[in-house]
Amino acid sequence: MLMTFFEIMQQKYGREDSFSPDAKTKRLTTVYLDKDRGAEINIRALGGRYYRVISGESTGWNPFSLPATKRNINFIKQLMKNPLYP
Repeated sequence: MLMTFFEIMQQKYGREDSFSPDAKTKRLTTVYLDKDRGAEINIRALGGRYYRVISGESTGWNPFSLPATKRNINFIKQLMKNPLYP
């Protein structure tokens, strides 16, 4: 309940004029880890996407399962560099 309240309150930072002029992307992105789908209604009401994780089913989120194209390999290299060299 408290996290849902915080999520609603942070929506004011989703306006383009709340970002610095130098920001490359002027879009609010939130990752909400939800147990037992308690925030699903709120996330959908705010226009968000809600993905259910079901035990034993593939989510398709694993970047290492992407086809080995040049673009995907470059993406994975960059993905691995970001946490190591900020």
